[in-house]
Amino acid sequence: MKECKIITINDGKPREITNGNRLYIEEFDTTEGIISELINDGWKVVSFVHDFNPAIQETGNYSFYKGGLTFYLEREI
Repeated sequence: MKECKIITINDGKPREITNGNRLYIEEFDTTEGIISELINDGWKVVSFVHDFNPAIQETGNYSFYKGGLTFYLEREI
């Protein structure tokens, strides 16, 4: 039997690794720690997606802000 978990994590404090030559890399240390703990507790990351939040600037104009990462996890019970 499987158990599932869906969580959204918005770290807010990325560490930039590189930004240049059309390459941007950042790490999220707090998120990595949380996901590592879940993996050590038997969870498996099945998928994850970036979460974006819309904001209406004025009628017909929208901006989207990054709202974190949403993870789908499973484990056998």
